[in-house]
Amino acid sequence: MAANKKESDEDQATILTLGEVVAVYSLEGNQAKIKAPAAKQALEYAKEFATIRNQHTMNDMRVHKFQHGEWLNGQLKGHEFASLVDLLPTDVEQAKALLPTLKRFSDDELSPVLEDLQTYAQEGGGQVEQ
Repeated sequence: MAANKKESDEDQATILTLGEVVAVYSLEGNQAKIKAPAAKQALEYAKEFATIRNQHTMNDMRVHKFQHGEWLNGQLKGHEFASLVDLLPTDVEQAKALLPTLKRFSDDELSPVLEDLQTYAQEGGGQVEQ
């Protein structure tokens, strides 16, 4: 029963990509709320390593590809989505090595997702745009 509770909590939670973290804290008034040194360090990390920073691109990915199930028939978990976006693997072998839970998908199923991610990264890199 505890395992089911954990799974349902994860399914309902929104796990943010690094680019989304930067976007949220870039909103007016949010930066002033970051007082803890650890939170400031986490934000600096997110700013440095976010692979996709354009808010429109992030929203398009999250809503159309992830939430509406266009990627992998909706079987992709929130942590897998965020990790794929942040790690930006270039091929199926690398993706499965970084995220072993993706082994449940065939190479043919996963390959179009990785291709989409590369396209999104080319379109949505750079500074956070709101």
